[in-house]
Amino acid sequence: MKYFITNNGYIVDENDNIVTMEDGNKSFEEYYKFLQEGGTVEEYEGKVFEDEDIFLKSLSEEEINKLQYEELLKTDWVYVRKQELGIDVPEAIKIQRQEIRDKYSKLKNPLS
Repeated sequence: MKYFITNNGYIVDENDNIVTMEDGNKSFEEYYKFLQEGGTVEEYEGKVFEDEDIFLKSLSEEEINKLQYEELLKTDWVYVRKQELGIDVPEAIKIQRQEIRDKYSKLKNPLS
């Protein structure tokens, strides 16, 4: 299986299915195993998610902050696990979270 990251920070599989970052979600468990085995996430070049850009650009800063919080919340458990159990956070998760922050920063400050 191959995985990609969209311009808006979503992870999609090779069949263009969005991987929802939730414990117990089969696609997320497969994605997480893929990362643990050293798999890499490529940049998504498809056009399936173009409408998402238009929607995101129409939001207020408060709405953007809420969306960013909700996206980051999906992987917060990895950091709680590290704090409680000392299990390292996969590099791909760190990169994904930074890409989420970058995405929303660009929406708030499009010219920066």
